[in-house]
Amino acid sequence: MKLFRIAMAFTLVILVAPASAEQKDPKPYSSKDGKFTINFPEAPKEMKQELSGQKFSIWSVDQKEKAYVVMFNELPAAVEADKSDAVFDAGRDQAVKSMKGKLADDKKLSLGKKYVGREVLISSDALWFRDRMYIVGTRFYQVIVTGPEEFVKSKEVTAVMDSFKITD
Repeated sequence: MKLFRIAMAFTLVILVAPASAEQKDPKPYSSKDGKFTINFPEAPKEMKQELSGQKFSIWSVDQKEKAYVVMFNELPAAVEADKSDAVFDAGRDQAVKSMKGKLADDKKLSLGKKYVGREVLISSDALWFRDRMYIVGTRFYQVIVTGPEEFVKSKEVTAVMDSFKITD
């Protein structure tokens, strides 16, 4: 149920955020409250959303048919690394379902060799969705990019996603 709320939140962010200018060179962005850094193409819009009692902190950059999002929510307790697959699987499955899409790729990864993660790539009729999910203590972070297939799979997007770091 909590992962359903996560999937719904990213959908809301993508649908309600205003469009901005064309792609720009990524610049370092740091969030003290979010405890992360990332190279966004421009300053993100910061917002908080609540869905079914779950609070989400969201930073988004929309560029017409493309979007970059970093978001997190607090988990009720820390998730042990050996139990993280269930959390990632549920998030992946809900994202595929809510987008009415197809899973194109799913791979395990880590963040700084310290935090477990997962990257999923989902295709739908309307857009492609690339999501890196990380469990950091009691926080569930997502680094999301949406847009046309060639954009979502680009080296440019990979560089932005690779620039995400935890500052805690």
